[in-house]
Amino acid sequence: MTGLRMVLIGAGQVSCQLGPAWVQSGVDILQVISRTEASARSLGERLACPWTTKLVEARGALAEAQVVVIAVTDGLIQKIAEAIVDMVTPSCVMVHLSGATPLDAVRSPGAVVWPIRSFNAKSVQVPIQGTPTVLEASDDHAMRVAERLASVWEAEVVKASGGQRAAAHLAAVMADNYANH
Repeated sequence: MTGLRMVLIGAGQVSCQLGPAWVQSGVDILQVISRTEASARSLGERLACPWTTKLVEARGALAEAQVVVIAVTDGLIQKIAEAIVDMVTPSCVMVHLSGATPLDAVRSPGAVVWPIRSFNAKSVQVPIQGTPTVLEASDDHAMRVAERLASVWEAEVVKASGGQRAAAHLAAVMADNYANH
């Protein structure tokens, strides 16, 4: 995956697990953007890249990015995608990592790369390697980028429509939250 230039928006559990895997595979993370200085700094230092808490301060990195990964809570994905649309090139692939959010929350070319697992403090000890992953993309180019991103953790990949992904997400939530009840 050498040479892929990425901006990572969000510095929570998902970014903290996937970011290092992408860097180790040769992805060049140009910048980390997060709401809080502590999380932005921590992940930026861990990934050896610049960090910020303001989208406008990342304008240069966003303009250079081939892919922007939006790894934030579901309710913020579309808002952030809309805020950066004029800062990225038309060919930059916008990716989100949500099982529940529609693909059209990001503009085309866009993709969803949804690792089917919980990302929380307890899951930090569980390796990402082999995690089943659902992909959806707006076009062939975006799908190739999504496949490259998921290949880092040697995922069993399933391509799915938005409706199929939503149903799978509901099933995964039920299995994860009610497995011991």
